[in-house]
Amino acid sequence: MKKKQMIQPGRKGLILWTMTIVVLVYGVFVYFPIFYGLFTSLFTWNPFRDLFTFVGLANYVSILQRPEFWHACVITVVFTAGSLLLTVSFGLLLAAFLQNTKKGVAFYRGVYFLPVISSAVATSMLWRFIFNYDNGLLNALLMDLGLSKVPWLQNSHLAVVMLMVVEAWKDVGYALVLILAGMNNIDGGIYESAAIDGCSKPRQFFAITLPLLRNTMTILLITKLIDYMQIYTPIKFMTEGGPGTSTQTIAFYIFDQAFTYYNFGSASAVSFVLFLIIFVLSMIQIRLGRKGEEI
Repeated sequence: MKKKQMIQPGRKGLILWTMTIVVLVYGVFVYFPIFYGLFTSLFTWNPFRDLFTFVGLANYVSILQRPEFWHACVITVVFTAGSLLLTVSFGLLLAAFLQNTKKGVAFYRGVYFLPVISSAVATSMLWRFIFNYDNGLLNALLMDLGLSKVPWLQNSHLAVVMLMVVEAWKDVGYALVLILAGMNNIDGGIYESAAIDGCSKPRQFFAITLPLLRNTMTILLITKLIDYMQIYTPIKFMTEGGPGTSTQTIAFYIFDQAFTYYNFGSASAVSFVLFLIIFVLSMIQIRLGRKGEEI
């Protein structure tokens, strides 16, 4: 018979105090702002005009009737879809090349992961310099080759694409590390059996690797979906929502409402609409992942 290990009274008290402190800190810095934001979304709130008037659901009705809000939704969806496609595609491609590489894997993972841990503000300013129309590095290179300069960030359609490229460049290392970790958990005997049966490397990748990476890909898609739906920093420091409003995402629209027009109640309402959108999309992705496992 194994003896049950008893927790000493002093240690038990320390554990309870530690858990209480963690819950309090988490409540103050996580749950309180969430519930306070939900509370303020029911008010017309402008602290600079001493305005705090209860309006109920009027903020939600108002934002759903604004064309600029729906325009921001469209830009956010386009940016998210494009960035996810680029990040996941290049992450899979690089992981496929490195899967059977024996030497230098740690070095390449570190190189590709470096942008992930770099300052978003610093990298955004760097890319803004590279894409600068008059003095940018990319246009200078094009002119040296005898080509015309390209308005990378001045063209409304091209600016969105460049933001996708920059975000994919920053996150491809995260996708690579996650996918490689998933590949390392696949039993090597499966590949050996497939090779004996005459299955080529590309066919092994699509018939074995991708199906067995389903859980890894679900995690990757959900985490990046949440990030891209809330994208703000590259837009702020590269395009400032322009040209016009062509790169104004929902997160940028929230910032505009709060700190340009000082309509904090409306900004809170948009924040919770964004939360609901992300929640629904995440649930759909999880449900699709579970259905794939059942097949």
